[in-house]
Amino acid sequence: TLTAGTYTFTDVTANHTIAASFALLPPNTYTLAVNAANGSVTKNPDNAAYSSGEQVTLTAVPNTGYTFDHWSGDLSGAANPAAVTMDSNKTVTADFTIIPPSVITASAGTGGAISPSGQVSVPYGANKTFTITPDPGYVIDQVLADGAAITLTAGTYTFTDVTANHTIAASFAVKIYNIFAGATEGGTINPIGNVAVNAGANQ
Repeated sequence: TLTAGTYTFTDVTANHTIAASFALLPPNTYTLAVNAANGSVTKNPDNAAYSSGEQVTLTAVPNTGYTFDHWSGDLSGAANPAAVTMDSNKTVTADFTIIPPSVITASAGTGGAISPSGQVSVPYGANKTFTITPDPGYVIDQVLADGAAITLTAGTYTFTDVTANHTIAASFAVKIYNIFAGATEGGTINPIGNVAVNAGANQ
């Protein structure tokens, strides 16, 4: 048995031998804990422990409606993916921020309404439905979404998976009725034939 790494032959009166053998020490291993709210973090490689000096690549993956902002804990900066060198036990947190809502500007001309109207806030990735309703005596003339004509479904239009600002504008026209006027022999009627009359007008 060694004492403080030494061995002493005492009162030597004969030949002796002494031999030492050695074994490699196991390498140091470290753990890497990752935290994330409103998202997740992948590790490559994804191991329970890592050798000293080993590099691990971390990738932050935001949930819908969020975006990656920066790393904190034992890793800093905003690079994504980012590498961490294992030289001790480490804890890394991915910080995410909410993506601001988009705005849909909804407007209606004379003769009807759109609901909701004005500056309508829509969370990132959400759907939003608008209902277009003509006033009595009016019909829907045209509805434009981002400047392009669209087709309504039962008087509604839905923006799906909203990730940017949009516009929707409805216009209306006076409803027109036809009066057919005819006369038999022996007299006249004026005007005659199919006479177009705006709703609510006199003729």
